[in-house]
Amino acid sequence: MEKIKTRLFIILLFFFAAGCLCFPQSASAEKMTYTVKKGDTLWDICEHYYGDSSLWPKLWEMNSFITNPHLLHPGDVITLFEKPSPKPPEPKPEVKPVKEPEPVMGIGLGGLANIDRIGFYSTKKINAWGTIYAGTDKHIILAENDIAYVIFKKGRKVSIGDEFTIGKISQVVYPITGKKSGYVFDISGRLLIEKKAGLSWDDGNISEKENSYQARIIGAYEPIEFNEVVIPRRKISSCILPVPNNKNILANIVTGANGRSLIHEDTIVYMNKGSNTGVRKGNIFEIRIGNIVKDPKPDKALSFYDEQIVLPDRVIGRILVIDTYPDTATAIVLSATEPVEAGAYLKNVTWSQTPDFILSKASCPIK
Repeated sequence: MEKIKTRLFIILLFFFAAGCLCFPQSASAEKMTYTVKKGDTLWDICEHYYGDSSLWPKLWEMNSFITNPHLLHPGDVITLFEKPSPKPPEPKPEVKPVKEPEPVMGIGLGGLANIDRIGFYSTKKINAWGTIYAGTDKHIILAENDIAYVIFKKGRKVSIGDEFTIGKISQVVYPITGKKSGYVFDISGRLLIEKKAGLSWDDGNISEKENSYQARIIGAYEPIEFNEVVIPRRKISSCILPVPNNKNILANIVTGANGRSLIHEDTIVYMNKGSNTGVRKGNIFEIRIGNIVKDPKPDKALSFYDEQIVLPDRVIGRILVIDTYPDTATAIVLSATEPVEAGAYLKNVTWSQTPDFILSKASCPIK
């Protein structure tokens, strides 16, 4: 009896274990099916269940009883496969930020000089366009916002809204030779042409005065007097890009602006070389002076000149060319270790890499 009970227990235990093992398999292996309806196709079924009609060949392969994937019979039971897991999204290519190029820096003149007041030097006579001959009252001194009357030379084309520079023309003596060498135009202000003005009386006939205009003073850097002349405004850039010059150019400072004979840092100066000899805007010149000393140990008693030793020039400053003309140039003194006199001679600077003294002065981006 005990043996029968033992065998019965073993048999029940076997069936219980088998049932535990088979149940999850049968549950997990349960197939998904779909009963075909009228008008169904494998494409429609794949689109409905998987969201991708292109999977129809796989569905056809699993249901071999289908002879024509285009013709499904209503009532047929189609075995479905598990929905394929979505593909992981492809990694987006790394987009490296585009580094913007460093701006090209120039030397700004805004804090060094009033660029509207920078005149020029000419070796030839300066032909003014017109002359201020009157104001709205009897005052002989004009200031900003005052009305001035200007008469222009015949043949000069003038339009309402034109802007002109006001200034004085003076003759210059070359400091080395003491001879007259040209003319300087020193700027005292600016004016804007507003309208024609003035009548002419001729043999009892009144007519409009030819080439006479009313203008408004829009800038006055010093008191403006009658008989000062006007020329078209020439604009100078407020940011200058330094550029090397590979030519061997020697020049002299003829004078400082506004007749200055002693020149220092930030002074405007005029040179006696221009674009005809290769001077370009942005060139830098060294200010040099001769360095001659007495021979401390002459071999014998010599004349005064024989007792001197000529040493390399001393560099006492640098200038930056800001405007050029055929025979002359306008520059600003970037540095000066001591006062510079008119007549000081200049030598152009060249470089392969931008020197530190330029980098230290660079303050504005070149547009």
